[in-house]
Amino acid sequence: MATAKTAVKGLGGFGFALVATFDIAEFMLSDDPLNNWSDLYVTLGIDAVKTVIATAAGLIVGAIIIGSGIGIVVVAGGIAAAVLTSFALEAGDRKYNVTQKAQNMVNYLESSNMKYLEANKSL
Repeated sequence: MATAKTAVKGLGGFGFALVATFDIAEFMLSDDPLNNWSDLYVTLGIDAVKTVIATAAGLIVGAIIIGSGIGIVVVAGGIAAAVLTSFALEAGDRKYNVTQKAQNMVNYLESSNMKYLEANKSL
């Protein structure tokens, strides 16, 4: 089981690194003047959560089918479960705009804090 934990940590880290690379590249290449760092942080946070959930799904499916005794079936089943979970989470994110809503919330809190600081400069 220790080997499975090590593999899952490595795969989860690799998956997040891959997704984070694309997020950062998209952020840096964006021409959107309203792009700010908090949007990038929120996007990376949401993607980290999705990566953890997908990795956990792969581990659970791998553990369930480990009784088959065929290593390749366990690996293939775990990878398939993780990939399918990733696609489902991404589809849900796009349908319900979870990332966009989180970005809007952070931007609102950021702007309200700035307004408070501006109004209370004398403090």
